[in-house]
Amino acid sequence: MGRIENVIYQDYKYLSDLNIALIKELINILGINGNFLLSSDFTKKYKSTSVRSERVMELLEWAGASRYLSAFGSYDYMKEDNFDFKKYNVIFQNYEPVSYSQIHSDVFVPYLSVLDAIFNIGPEQTRYLIENGTKKWLTPEERSKF
Repeated sequence: MGRIENVIYQDYKYLSDLNIALIKELINILGINGNFLLSSDFTKKYKSTSVRSERVMELLEWAGASRYLSAFGSYDYMKEDNFDFKKYNVIFQNYEPVSYSQIHSDVFVPYLSVLDAIFNIGPEQTRYLIENGTKKWLTPEERSKF
């Protein structure tokens, strides 16, 4: 896919610049719209030495966020760090991969890059899988039972 190659073969000073460019191109390919903010945008205005959960809570506060969509695996360290689940209305993704046809594979291999799905089934079907892979978002109480 030429659009991805165009992003990859640019000169970047930092790996994070490549990652940001790839994410922006992928959401463009998938037709996802939204307002994306970088934590570095806030650190220009606010000074912080916070880490882990404390840093995330600062960013949520600075962004005026009322909800935090978190990865399933983040729960344990957030709990350990006394993350304020209620203040930020945290919900955890419980993603279940939906199988799709993968070239050169007789068996579906889950949890690959979104690029695998885009290259195998195209952007429209990939977006459908992303939107329908999370059957239910879990509250912290529901997530704690796993």
